[in-house]
Amino acid sequence: MSFSFRNIITGTALFATLLGSFAVEVHCQLVWAPTTLTNDVGEQKPFARVKADPSDTEIVWAATGNFPDPTSTSVASADGFYKSTDGGATWLLVSDSNLLPQMNIADFTISPTDPDIIYVATNVSGIYKTTDGGSTWAAVNNGISHDGRSFPDSTWGALAVAVDPVEPDIVYCGVANMNNVDIGSGTGNHPGFFKSTNGGASWASRNQGLPAMYDPIEIFDLTSHTVAVGSIVIPPQFPSVVIIGLFDIEANAELLFGKTASSHGRVFFSTNRAEGSWQEKSAGLPEISWSTNGSDLARLSLSSVFLSAAEGPQFVLYATHQGGGASIELEDFLWKTKSGGVYKVVAGSWARKSAGLPQITDEYNENSTNAGPVCLSPVNPEILLVGIGASDSGNPTSDNSKVYVSLNGGQNWLKHWDSGLSDSPVMGYTEANPLFLAINADQSKAYASVLWSGGTEDDGVYRLPPLDE
Repeated sequence: MSFSFRNIITGTALFATLLGSFAVEVHCQLVWAPTTLTNDVGEQKPFARVKADPSDTEIVWAATGNFPDPTSTSVASADGFYKSTDGGATWLLVSDSNLLPQMNIADFTISPTDPDIIYVATNVSGIYKTTDGGSTWAAVNNGISHDGRSFPDSTWGALAVAVDPVEPDIVYCGVANMNNVDIGSGTGNHPGFFKSTNGGASWASRNQGLPAMYDPIEIFDLTSHTVAVGSIVIPPQFPSVVIIGLFDIEANAELLFGKTASSHGRVFFSTNRAEGSWQEKSAGLPEISWSTNGSDLARLSLSSVFLSAAEGPQFVLYATHQGGGASIELEDFLWKTKSGGVYKVVAGSWARKSAGLPQITDEYNENSTNAGPVCLSPVNPEILLVGIGASDSGNPTSDNSKVYVSLNGGQNWLKHWDSGLSDSPVMGYTEANPLFLAINADQSKAYASVLWSGGTEDDGVYRLPPLDE
């Protein structure tokens, strides 16, 4: 079977029951509850990605990390990389003198052929690797360089990392200039996409066919447009195919004319393990435009795509889109999201699959469906979870920022699996923002990294069903 973006198998049955511990009627309530990995009062762990081990049903990993802030001159500290071997009942901080707890982890990947081999992508410090399940770590950044610079670099971030599902020595990563970007000079000089064929011992850039990594603002061209690789997927059904989702960023500093910044949801793919030229497959993904007529000095627009693919025999590919814009004045910077939600490849193009998900317009959102990456069940690709965040704007009655489930491959989404996310366990915060989700290997447990609006207490990794069930 050859690879084609038209080669999609979509089931039509609505599943009324789920497998394993999820074998309940659709309209019954399952309750999310915190694991033992949560913030105590006064703590500020910035919980980020959570992933389940591909083979061991009791092993789950959780990273902490603050997303790079292009407008900030400093990089906030994180609080470690964690492993649980008992389904979240207890957690172990896995770090050493190389991988330090304060390093921000943007992404990590577990080798499907050896779960003791893990790569993590960190802000500032680059790519780290363990071969013993997290006991020891080593930086593997040789060859990740650009314009004479390399990791560690205070303005660089490794945003995505992925390992080949059948040739584990092949690894890919995306690196970008995402910290302290000077909008007046341009939107960042991005190192781009890299490939290793020897388990991270050395890397080589693979950017042929991708958009320009750097577009400086010049006196006769006051618009800067660039991209960064933020998501990498390798379908196990087609291991030679590499698919990447991009951050697409535009800054417009024209003072008299052209008061619009425009960015696009963009996806590129390679059919030969990132060798040769990349091809674009973005048809159907949204464009984000940000226009103003006031006294602003510049506009900024960002469109980002996070990819997810099925692990089983079917080739099913999803993208979640997050976008937004801002007008920049002398003493004001207000970001407003214009996120598109969930998309799926259908007949070779992207189609929006957000029926049942909230679409919010308020002070901070404009027709936005703020979806995190889709989580597909490894048992049945028709079963999906997605977290919706930043959709309440502090309004406790709207109850939109929750985990939603689809039982029919994204045709529609249900909010029946949101119990436990309306009030935080200790402090009583009312807006849960589930950022990343995972379903374990036999579909008996699901995990979510949850941030509560109002404070950091009660933030952490939550589980479905709770630990005491």
